[in-house]
Amino acid sequence: MRSKPEDSDDVSTSRLESFSDGVIAIIVTIMVLDLRPPGAASTAALLALWPIFFSYALSFLVVAIYWVNHRHVVRYAIHVTPALLWLNMLVLFTISLIPFATAWLGSHLAAPVPNVVYGLVLIAGAVRFLLLSEVVNRQNAARREYAHVIGIARAKGMIALALYVIGVVLAAFVPGAVLFAAGAAALMYFVPGAAPKMGHSG
Repeated sequence: MRSKPEDSDDVSTSRLESFSDGVIAIIVTIMVLDLRPPGAASTAALLALWPIFFSYALSFLVVAIYWVNHRHVVRYAIHVTPALLWLNMLVLFTISLIPFATAWLGSHLAAPVPNVVYGLVLIAGAVRFLLLSEVVNRQNAARREYAHVIGIARAKGMIALALYVIGVVLAAFVPGAVLFAAGAAALMYFVPGAAPKMGHSG
């Protein structure tokens, strides 16, 4: 039986997943509560809300992708370390800012500042998730079957980060550019990738 490393924590990966699932579920609930029905009972009033609904739908997709990728990353963790715990908390903190950024952007789609703030939230989340993934990747450095998956995950993460940066840069000139950048990054995650056959700890 493999002994725990000195920097390991008593928290199991399953407990880490359960806590993260709960936080993400609350975030999704908060985000949907920001949706408000139109003030008038007309098609025109409903259509006028398209920026709010579009930003909500895309942000929901972004959070869903975070949840799916978080599940894939954490289940390959061999042990839980303080670095893994705190980076996980930083990722969750960043995701918790998405409802605020989404509501602001949906109400001011043509304004540069809400676009930039939304993009910066996405950039912060991408950077922190890459760092979280790197902790797990290092634990699996000796597993050759994991190398291909690491390469694909890193590439997707870096491409998504680059798209978010482009969206922020264009935000001052193209209203909603950051949403289209986020949409392009989201589509990339629907490209299937092979997963190694590895045991789940915890």
